[in-house]
Amino acid sequence: MTKLKIYIAGPMRGCDNFNRDSFLKAERRLERKGIYDVVNPVNYDLEAGVTKENYKEKLRECLSRDCQDVCKCSVIYMLFGWEHSLGARAEHALATALGLSIIYE
Repeated sequence: MTKLKIYIAGPMRGCDNFNRDSFLKAERRLERKGIYDVVNPVNYDLEAGVTKENYKEKLRECLSRDCQDVCKCSVIYMLFGWEHSLGARAEHALATALGLSIIYE
């Protein structure tokens, strides 16, 4: 069975620890369903060394990568509070333009 590629989007900036706990919990929840190949931007941010101190200088790189990842998915999962995040709203708009299925937490 081919799994659906799903991207997790939600608020990061201004949240404690970039809201990583919510992203990681969602990733585990979605993986347990057994039908998703989960794309979690938090994992890439950790690999890229994004911190509270350097996130502004890495922002363009991260958002570019995130938009490319959304384009590779067929589903986007919107975490609670996504509508208050500029980045998550941009990902939502891109997903809508691409006709992705959208799941809201």
